[in-house]
Amino acid sequence: MNQDGIDVSYLKNAIATVRNATKPYEKNSTLPRSLNSLHLQHLLELSSRVVFHQIELENTVTIIRNNVAQWLWQVVLTGDKIIECLEAFRNYFLFGQGDFAISLVDQFEKLKTSRPKGLTIKDQELNSLLVRASIGTLAENDSSFEKFRFRVQNVNDKQFVTRTNMFDNITINVPLRFEYDIEWPLDLFVTTEDLAKYGDIFSFLFSLRRTQIRLQKVWTHLTITEKASSNNNNNNNNNKLNDNGSPRLILWKVLSSMMFFIDCLWGHVQMDIIETNFRKLVHRINISSAQHQQFRKLKIPEHKKISYANETNLVETEPFRDFEDIRIGHSTYLSDLLHGCLLESRVCSDAIKKSLNICDQICGLLERLNSNMVDKNISESVTKLEKEFREQVTFLFRTLSGLNKKGEGFGGPPRHLDQLLLRLDYSKYFSVWS
Repeated sequence: MNQDGIDVSYLKNAIATVRNATKPYEKNSTLPRSLNSLHLQHLLELSSRVVFHQIELENTVTIIRNNVAQWLWQVVLTGDKIIECLEAFRNYFLFGQGDFAISLVDQFEKLKTSRPKGLTIKDQELNSLLVRASIGTLAENDSSFEKFRFRVQNVNDKQFVTRTNMFDNITINVPLRFEYDIEWPLDLFVTTEDLAKYGDIFSFLFSLRRTQIRLQKVWTHLTITEKASSNNNNNNNNNKLNDNGSPRLILWKVLSSMMFFIDCLWGHVQMDIIETNFRKLVHRINISSAQHQQFRKLKIPEHKKISYANETNLVETEPFRDFEDIRIGHSTYLSDLLHGCLLESRVCSDAIKKSLNICDQICGLLERLNSNMVDKNISESVTKLEKEFREQVTFLFRTLSGLNKKGEGFGGPPRHLDQLLLRLDYSKYFSVWS
């Protein structure tokens, strides 16, 4: 379909969506008669031409599309409402609310220890957990938070396991989806597919943040046991912490390398990917909203407004013309997030998931240590898991390095891989491993 066909299709769908809406916008549910007359006049003039010119048709369709966009922006939605929705997604889908993220992880850890194995978990239980996690955080008084919910996914659902949703069951071994109840008119630019992508990113970020917090707690636990053991005079113990090459020293090294990797990955997805792309999207919506506000203040004919819009050049960022542009821009933003989180690469996602599982196993072993004594079996298990972790991280580093050079699977060498590799290898740490 050419651009004219796309524009005409947009006009039809946009107007039909408003007319069929269940919300009380009846008095504004149809285009003004003056606007209809203006559009009809343009079309009649075009049809009366002796010679057909494609450029005239394109100009006419552009005028009509921009006029309809102005009308939609006024009676349906404003840029502020869109940004409020995006900020809610940023806070909860993308873990922008740090206090809530920590509380949510804690609630899930409590659920794992208190829930009998084999007991079926229900949506109501998870949503009660969600409410408890919000207590004492900024989410508690956030009205947008009420629209979020958990859902236990049916194993018979289509496309149950894909490259992007493989992190759904890493938390409590039950496939969970974090969802949002989208309402009209926000569904003009947020589709069901978009919400599914947000759910995929949430599962990945939750798994990453949970592992990060757990490693930090284990580090604190080892520090406490070290201080406790330093008060004892067990200098004859071959396994004490201060012996060079001792099992306890190996534990610190393993934890340090794991925390470094997880911290690099978390910092990359939050700062280099999510925050950067979020700011760009919000900026485009802001300048688009400002432009629409400016049009409303100017008391000039509609066709003149279109000419003004075409002559307005914003050097920094191109504004969105209408909701279809916003929808496309938002979909592009989500695609950039998925690529930046490496979720579009099954190989990379699989390596990250295996690395997180290994970190979990290490934490499970070390959480049981209550003294400076390191059992031989624990020492051997940690050594084995550390080797597996090293293999996965080395494989991931080599894969990313190869993708960065060749651009395979990403449509060209993406800049975000440069940023991630720089974080990981700024001191040649992973180059030595590789």
